[in-house]
Amino acid sequence: QMRVAPDFYQSQVSSTLFVENLQSGDLHTLIATSPLADNPFHHPEQAERWGTIAILIPVAWSATGDRLLAREFESVFGSDIASDYAVVWDRAAQQTVTLAPTGINYTHAILLGWSQCYPDRVLFRAGTLGEADWHCWTVDMTGHTQLAEADQPQTFGEMVSNVWMGPQAS
Repeated sequence: QMRVAPDFYQSQVSSTLFVENLQSGDLHTLIATSPLADNPFHHPEQAERWGTIAILIPVAWSATGDRLLAREFESVFGSDIASDYAVVWDRAAQQTVTLAPTGINYTHAILLGWSQCYPDRVLFRAGTLGEADWHCWTVDMTGHTQLAEADQPQTFGEMVSNVWMGPQAS
């Protein structure tokens, strides 16, 4: 969704992610609960917030295919305020959790993918804008954050080029 204002820094961009089971046709909505996720389904009182961007982008399925990892990029137009959040949808529980590193000092976090060392955790690179030394951190589903310097991101799933071929195209 885009709300364009004459001054770009008052515009708003937001998105919602839908996951469709192509066999059953079931459709699930992923809603981020991060600070700028200006989703009227989750925060109807904030539906008129201007000057923000909050884009939800699918990243990868988990190794077992039971959870979907998505990136919520959030920013305030015309500022240095920008960071990523991990949005994890548990297919079996039909629950979504929004995660970011906690208990550490940083201004920006970049979601990298699932942790290779801890496959049930997500991996971020986080640091302070202007500093050269940013560290990798894993975050579990409760938000517990752990330093993970030797860790590497991994993604699972199959890239499909015909994403608009299903029922959503009709």
